[in-house]
Amino acid sequence: MEKELVGKYTMPGIGIGTLGNVGDAGSALVEAALAEGYRYIDTSRYYGNEEAVGRALARSSVPRGDIWVTTRKTKNDTWGTPVNLGSIVNSSAWDQAPSISDDGLTLYFDSEVSGKSEIWVTTRKKTDDPWGTPIKLGPVVNADWEANPDISRDGSTLYFVSTRDRSGGCDLWQVSLKKQGVKLHPDFRALD
Repeated sequence: MEKELVGKYTMPGIGIGTLGNVGDAGSALVEAALAEGYRYIDTSRYYGNEEAVGRALARSSVPRGDIWVTTRKTKNDTWGTPVNLGSIVNSSAWDQAPSISDDGLTLYFDSEVSGKSEIWVTTRKKTDDPWGTPIKLGPVVNADWEANPDISRDGSTLYFVSTRDRSGGCDLWQVSLKKQGVKLHPDFRALD
C-alpha cells in the first residue's frame, strides 16, 4: 500500500481521518484501519482523541519512530552510518525530536510511551558512555501535551511546544532550568 516517490522514498497509499472518533470507538476505528494497512492517521489536539489514537497505535504491531544518531569527525567529513539509540532510550511508542546539550551529555526528546506526547531526558557522564534510563520531566514542563524540546546552548533554558493553555493549538513555551533549581547532571527530578 505504499507509493514510491523519488528514488527509494515511499509514503503510505491510504490514510484515515479521525475527527469525531473518540474513546473506545475511536481506538477501535484506528485499530481496524491499521489492520487493513492504513499508515497515515490524521489526528489533532482539536479533535480531542489523541489518547484514543495513541492507545490504538500502542496496541498495534506497527513499527514506531525511534531516535538514531550519526557522527562525523569534522564539519568537512561525511556523516557516518546512523545508529539506533536502542531500547534504553527508544520505547515501543513514538520517540522523536531529540535535542542534545552542547557538551553531548544530556539528551531531551519527546515520547508517546504514556499515550500522549511528553518530554523526557537522559544523561551520560562522558560522550562515549551509553545513555542512562530516561526520566520524564515533571509538571512544570509536562502539563498537557508537550513536544519538540530544544535546549539552549548554555543549557539554562528548555524551549518546547505545548497545548497547556487550551487555546486550540500549540504554543511555544520555555522554562528556565536554573530558576527551577535543576542540577543539570544527573538529577532532573527537581522538575517534579
